[in-house]
Amino acid sequence: MNYTLIFGSFFLILFILSEIQNPSRIINGFLFFMSFSIYYLAIVFMLPRSVSGWILLVTMLLIFLAFVAFIVYMIHNGMVMMRREKRRLSNMLSLLMGAGIIGMIVLIIVCAVISTVYPQVSFIITGLTTCFMITMFVLFLMFNFLISAVVYRYLPTRYNKDFIIILGAGLLRGDQVSPLLASRLDKGLDFYNRQVKKKGKRAKIIVSGGQGKGEEISEAEAMADYLISKGCPKEDILMENKSRNTFENLLFSKAIMEQYGGKKNSIFVTNNYHVFRASILARKVKIKRTKGIGSKTAFYYVPSAFIREFIGVIAIRKWRYISIVAIIAGIYIFSLVMFYLSRR
Repeated sequence: MNYTLIFGSFFLILFILSEIQNPSRIINGFLFFMSFSIYYLAIVFMLPRSVSGWILLVTMLLIFLAFVAFIVYMIHNGMVMMRREKRRLSNMLSLLMGAGIIGMIVLIIVCAVISTVYPQVSFIITGLTTCFMITMFVLFLMFNFLISAVVYRYLPTRYNKDFIIILGAGLLRGDQVSPLLASRLDKGLDFYNRQVKKKGKRAKIIVSGGQGKGEEISEAEAMADYLISKGCPKEDILMENKSRNTFENLLFSKAIMEQYGGKKNSIFVTNNYHVFRASILARKVKIKRTKGIGSKTAFYYVPSAFIREFIGVIAIRKWRYISIVAIIAGIYIFSLVMFYLSRR
């Protein structure tokens, strides 16, 4: 009996159960990754030892090359963002991540070389190595976040919705829908039309967005005008014009849906990079029987936006992750201290 396959099946079952119970969990990505990795190793170890050894070596090499390619791409993407978008911190996240990882690795190597001549600087290496380990944990967490987001994206969507919530975004020149917001509206209207065509059911579209600084009208009003210009029936549009962020978008939209009574099926629409975090917030405000769908975003914009979304998700449960990082750092530092003491 191959116990590795049983172990992989255990993680696969946990993944399926967790996904059914709550698809907006980062741990779902971890469970999927574990089941896939264990199945992969089980298949490799079924092969002759000479073959499996080479496959594992190639796999490790590919992982290393993928990590290097990731760093290079992050830096390249950051430079592209600086050319095409405003030079602000939120648009430089991919550049900062790539450069930060390289800088940390270089510092560790330099300090390791110096410590061979000046042993007293070894404590610096301990600190840097601890930071590097924490960085690797955060990157692994981000990888699981990516897997969870991709799995969520491909969950089936049923055409039985009573409400379509379209999340707002900033307006151009005070009263015009931006290309990013237009992509959300087009996606929502496309779903509305598809449902009418397939099921004959007309949903109510909730356009959600308040009036921000420098905006002449609310985002909801601009969104409603856009949908009407695209042929959406005015009587099927409901405006939520008080919200200031995603949490309020969903909270206030929920209040509108509750006015209609009964159990209602809904779907919310935003950009693809934003769907997973919005799904977590939808669960937080207790919108039941809902799912998110995402509109396309310019590819160069996705990495920095994805990092920003990841930070936003971590911030929702920040104390949980701060505790995990503190435990990792504590265990690692304690191990190093004990190692140094044992050598004396």
